Parts: sequence; structure tokens; C-alpha cells
Amino acid sequence: MEWREHQHLAHEAAASMTSEIRSNAKDLQGIRDGIRQEQVVLKNGVGILQQVVKTGKLPHGNLSVNFNITDLDEVSWKTAQTTGTLAYMPYSQAQELSSIYITQDELKESEHQAARDAIVSLSSIVLMKDGSEDMDPGEAKTMIGHLGVLQGQLLLVDAFAKSLSEEYSKYLAAHPES
Repeated sequence: MEWREHQHLAHEAAASMTSEIRSNAKDLQGIRDGIRQEQVVLKNGVGILQQVVKTGKLPHGNLSVNFNITDLDEVSWKTAQTTGTLAYMPYSQAQELSSIYITQDELKESEHQAARDAIVSLSSIVLMKDGSEDMDPGEAKTMIGHLGVLQGQLLLVDAFAKSLSEEYSKYLAAHPES
């Protein structure tokens, strides 16, 4: 009787995680679209800062840095871990789910680093006097460097998002109605 209860718990947990993964997969495309849009904004920002390096003045236009952190769900995964339900699943399924959620954590960490890089890249602007159109060319060069770091971090975020998307697709294809 206990074996049936464990099997039932494992099936219930797998169904819950599959639902969670399906929901996260829908949100993931928005992450990748947002990264592509932000890369364009950053490229334009570098162009504006290159003009500052030449002239010492901020040209008219928008210099912005945006970044959003997407909160992918992991409650079902954490619950299965906490309750020990993963031990009742076939090893291959537990391993597959573990890989997905590890990649999801790596994406989350890379997004948090990108957010930090976005904050650092704005430091020169924050320190400017209100209404000032003057910017030190050295500060502009520093900011260009920070924006380059952010652009590189966004490439990493996108790589994790792509990898996670592939893992989600593979899992959902193998478990269409769990």
C-alpha cells in the first residue's frame, strides 16, 4: 500500500512540475525578445557615448539602460525536493528535472548579474548634475566599458535562456500530458 502512495506522490509531483515547466516555457520567449531589444538600446547608447568622448557634450537623444528579471516558477520543484518525492520517481526523470531546474537557476543568477551590470553602467549618469549637458569624456569611456560588460552578460543570459528553452521543449515533448 505504501508503494502505491509513493507512486501517486511521484506522479502528482511530476504533473505539477510539468505544468510549471510549461508555464515557464511560455515566459521564456519574452526573456529572449527583451534581451534582443536591450542589445539594440545598448548599441545606440554606445553611439551616444562615443559622441561624448569626441565633444564632451551629451547629444540630444535618449541614453537608457533597462533590464528586467523574469521570475520563473520553481515552487513544484522545491516542494518535491523538500518532501523527498523525487526519490520515488524513476531516476532518469528525476535527473532530467534536476538538469532543467539547474539551468533555470543558472539563468536566474546570470540575470541578477546583468541587473547589477546595468546599475553599474549608469553610475556616471547618476553622478552628473541635474540638467547638465556636459560629461567628462573619460567618464563616457568608462561607461562605454561598462555597457560592453553588460552586452556580454546579456549574451550569457541569452545563451542560458536558449539552453533552457531547448531543455523545456525536449522535456515537454517527452511528457506531453503529465
